[in-house]
Amino acid sequence: QQHQPHQQHQQHQQQSHQKGTIARFGSDAWHPPEGSLAAAGGTSSGRSWRDLPGAAAAPAYRTSRPPHGPPVAGLGEAHGVGAKRAWLDVLRSVEASPDEARRALLELRSRGLLRTPKELTIAVKGLGRASLWAEAARVLVDARSSGAGADDILETATISACEKGSQWEAALTLLSGFLHNLQATSSSSSTILRQTSGGRGNGWGGAAPAFNAAISACEKAKQWEWALALFVSMLDERLERDIVSFNAAISACEKGHQSDLALALLAEATQRALTPNVITYSAAISACEKGHRWEWAVHLLEVMEGKSVMPQVIACSAAISACEKGEQWEHALALLERMRSRGPRPNVISFNAAMSACEKGRRWQVSLQLLDELWSGGGGAGGSSSSSSSGVARLLRPSTISANVAISACGRGSRWDA
Repeated sequence: QQHQPHQQHQQHQQQSHQKGTIARFGSDAWHPPEGSLAAAGGTSSGRSWRDLPGAAAAPAYRTSRPPHGPPVAGLGEAHGVGAKRAWLDVLRSVEASPDEARRALLELRSRGLLRTPKELTIAVKGLGRASLWAEAARVLVDARSSGAGADDILETATISACEKGSQWEAALTLLSGFLHNLQATSSSSSTILRQTSGGRGNGWGGAAPAFNAAISACEKAKQWEWALALFVSMLDERLERDIVSFNAAISACEKGHQSDLALALLAEATQRALTPNVITYSAAISACEKGHRWEWAVHLLEVMEGKSVMPQVIACSAAISACEKGEQWEHALALLERMRSRGPRPNVISFNAAMSACEKGRRWQVSLQLLDELWSGGGGAGGSSSSSSSGVARLLRPSTISANVAISACGRGSRWDA
């Protein structure tokens, strides 16, 4: 059963007003090449977690039985405490296959060996790594109904399993059930926030990680409006939003081609004295690339350098691509050269973006030079700062896109013979 809480959730063009402005850029905080960005308002389409179906509406997650056959290698016919430890180790392993994870779950449950929230969480995390989100959800739903102890850590782990399985609607349904249960057990409906006293617990203070996991699930499914609705709901419920919350929300804006909102969120994170990391900046730069904001993309790379945050090749390539979309071939080449000299080592995508920028700038000779550099194994492209200056990206090879861009550049330059 799938839930669509709002009839407009696939109509991204019809945006209603948000409760308030997510952030404003102060001239004393940011100095982009073209001046400060105007106030950027978000949109949540009036959505809230309270619009989600309650716990009673949780779907009946179907799970497939594990295949019959020999035990997982090395386990034999273990019994008792030894069996429990062995099967939990299977679920802890990052190399466990889906069949092995299913078999471990069956053995543990059939023997009644999953009793505590910690053991249930180990099982759910293992199922999530094996992309068995439905099995993980079933474990949580059973724990809720049986009173086995579904605490906030188990709830968050199960929502994360849905995220890994690209099941954003299931993640929202589980989040709704969790929050409705918290609200039902709250002694005061007017005071939502409850601090969780160390260790495992059930309180509104522990709901923030569950929100983060649900926002990430929406982000990966390109449901940026729901991601922002949950992000705003955290503020409404007085839940602390950390850099993980902002990273997920900015990434959602990037996938939704909402560059203004992504930049506004980055500004708010900075104003709240949070420390943006490489994930934060990379998502914001990618949003600028998709939003044709090349000045901001270049500016954010400079900000990263000023804060000693080493950009990854994805962020640098996105900035070059932003310059290409803005028909700024000189800036694109400058960024590529900076990658050569300072790192990270450019890859084929970096070269293709620079070649495309030169093609749009009618610099066919430079496009061919970059193609020749790729054919020679990367030319003079150096590695990271720890690499030798004479290091060559020897594994680089031009792609079909590289050849097509070079051919198009020659066409623009009327050089059919090149």
